[in-house]
Amino acid sequence: MNPQILDRFSNIRLPEWDDLPDLDLYMDQVISLLQRYLGQFPSPDEKGITSSMINNYVKQGVIPPPKKKRYNRIHLAYLIMVYILKTALSISQIRLLLVEELSSQDLSAFYTSFRDSFRSAAADSVSRYRDAGSDALSLSSTAAIRAYVEQSISYACWTSDRME
Repeated sequence: MNPQILDRFSNIRLPEWDDLPDLDLYMDQVISLLQRYLGQFPSPDEKGITSSMINNYVKQGVIPPPKKKRYNRIHLAYLIMVYILKTALSISQIRLLLVEELSSQDLSAFYTSFRDSFRSAAADSVSRYRDAGSDALSLSSTAAIRAYVEQSISYACWTSDRME
């Protein structure tokens, strides 16, 4: 296993709430910032985030609409969370999750909790794979299996909450 891969993941950080700019941004500025914040994450689709994705998220009610075609800290926080969550949840699930979670707390607290959970999960995974010390194929299959199990747990929790 290439230790540089694990080093890269152990250093992944999402921006803190106060580090997100609190001013009006145009779409190209939003995309540029998101690429800087999220470019460190490998993406299976290799597209990153695009203006058409952002527009679709607004149309689907996943993120609030911009004001006079300008976005701010709130939009950036939503977009960072959506980018990460969309690998495991559908867009409709993300929309409902964010609506439900944000009905009981403010966005800055939720984003901070999300960021801390992300950091903890990354550190836990890196530690687990460092300790395993296996070859890349073994680690790759273990990671894929773990991703399947975690996604299945997420889905089971999601559907059981909907049925209650």
